[in-house]
Amino acid sequence: LDADDGLNVQYLEYIQSEVLSRVQAENSSEKFTENFHFWCIKRLVEWYPQSNQLEPVEHSKLCVTPGLTLLVVPEDAAVTKGIPIPEYSHDVLYKRLQKDERCKSNNCIDMLSKFKLAAIRTRTWTSAGMLDISLESSRFEQLQLWQMVKGVFE
Repeated sequence: LDADDGLNVQYLEYIQSEVLSRVQAENSSEKFTENFHFWCIKRLVEWYPQSNQLEPVEHSKLCVTPGLTLLVVPEDAAVTKGIPIPEYSHDVLYKRLQKDERCKSNNCIDMLSKFKLAAIRTRTWTSAGMLDISLESSRFEQLQLWQMVKGVFE
């Protein structure tokens, strides 16, 4: 998460709950079934401060950096067994993990779609993903998006 991005509080609470339930299961008689787990967000909004415009974004097989979360199981857990954690770039992580042998026996990545907007991402001229970006939307669409963002991030 960069300093100019933000996460939905409900998303943070959900991730915290997920991690706690997995850790508490480890402390009980159950054991971890995986030595790592990734979460990615499906929907976010990008804000372009130069034009003060919002652009909704939805990905089905791409993890954006805001919201990308990794749970790492402690090395002394029985499941770890020296299995290395995959190191893929965020833009290919989801696709590669679907084919990764370390994820075949269980689902080691969740693409979360339960949030209308899980993150807000600021896009400035210095942002890496700004090449060839064109923003076109009506004033009405912009007002609707701003209302949604205020409802989620205030």
